Parts: sequence; structure tokens; C-alpha cells
Amino acid sequence: YAALMAQALAEADEPTYLLGFSAGAGAVWSAVCGDERGFAKGALCFYGSHIRNLMELETKVPVEMVFSDKEKHFDVEPVARDLQDKENVQCYLTHFEHGFMNPIYEHFSQDVYAFWVDWIKGQILTACAQQK
Repeated sequence: YAALMAQALAEADEPTYLLGFSAGAGAVWSAVCGDERGFAKGALCFYGSHIRNLMELETKVPVEMVFSDKEKHFDVEPVARDLQDKENVQCYLTHFEHGFMNPIYEHFSQDVYAFWVDWIKGQILTACAQQK
């Protein structure tokens, strides 16, 4: 998945802002930290639990990560804290469980979804305005 993301970035011919959820967040992180990030200008990653296995990577573009404060397979707080110490990385911890943005997931909440969709739109609009 990360290789496909990196290939798409390498083929992009205009500024690109990435958004990934779960496994997609890990692929986004891997791609924006790679040498072939092309026109990537920033990224938003939601509950990317696999990112904990890619802590050695560094990004040259702004990446904002939204994590659930509890995950089944790892302790989120130290991972978020270590990522937060990296240049160009901003982490947010929520009290909502992994998958809270997915309408077919058991932890989905329409109100929470609406809040974060508005947040995503705001982040992308701000990033686009900064590109001008």
C-alpha cells in the first residue's frame, strides 16, 4: 500500500495533500517520509497504528496525526509523544476509539464524524491558502 502511495506521489504533477485512515495513515506516513514524495505538501493521518513501527522515519512536510487515546495492541501516549517531538509533526489524542470516522464501524458517531470532517476541511483549506 505504501509503495502504491509513493508511486502516486511520484506521478503527481501538482501540489498534493494526503489523507489516510488506519492502514492508509501508515501508507501516507511512509510515502511523505520517502525520497519520492514529489509534490506532497502535507498530510493528515487518522489512527495510524502501524506508524508505531515506522518511528525512525522523518517527514519534510507537515503531518498531523489524530490517534485514539487507547489502542488494543500498543500504548498510544508514548508513540504520540515521540512523534510529536519530530519536526513537522503534530499529534492529537482523542477519547474516541479506532475507526470512529468509519460509518460501518461499531465506534462510529455521527457527531464526532461531523466535527472531524469540518476539521479536515479547515486543515486542507489552510494548507491550500498557504500554497498561494
